[in-house]
Amino acid sequence: ELKQQGEIGNLGISVYQPDEFRRAMDHPEMAWIQAPFNVFDQNLNKQDFFEEAVKNGKRVFLRSVFLQGLLLMEPDSLPSAMDSASTAIKEWRTLCHRHDLSPIKAALCFVLTSAPDCEVVIGCETKFQVEEIIEAVRMNLPNDEFLAAAKALHTDDPNLINPSKWQ
Repeated sequence: ELKQQGEIGNLGISVYQPDEFRRAMDHPEMAWIQAPFNVFDQNLNKQDFFEEAVKNGKRVFLRSVFLQGLLLMEPDSLPSAMDSASTAIKEWRTLCHRHDLSPIKAALCFVLTSAPDCEVVIGCETKFQVEEIIEAVRMNLPNDEFLAAAKALHTDDPNLINPSKWQ
């Protein structure tokens, strides 16, 4: 009704689960869909939802590319409530180091390469992070070896990929 009255231009929704994404894609008035996507949480992309949505004229905005900052943390600086994430973060940091990428660059390049037709929503805390993000967007895409290894970090563990489960 508001759209018909010219009060809003596009209707969008922020989703978390594949069934929510599917309902948003199927809704004719829903133009924008925002969803989480990062090296650990690849659930929606594994089902080709992003590609399908874009093909059907929806704009997809990806959030949580740094998993609320978890992907940027050093394993030994994790809060005790996040000890269960330590192994995954160590594997991630090893991958970044092996490919000579900062965690910011690696996380962002993974998302931009894996979902090239989507928009990315990013939060920053420092000027340095903003500069590094700009540099990451401009850099060459990571190689196939990096992408394959990053895809292998996918997990369905809600205690790792769902920040609402964090203490």
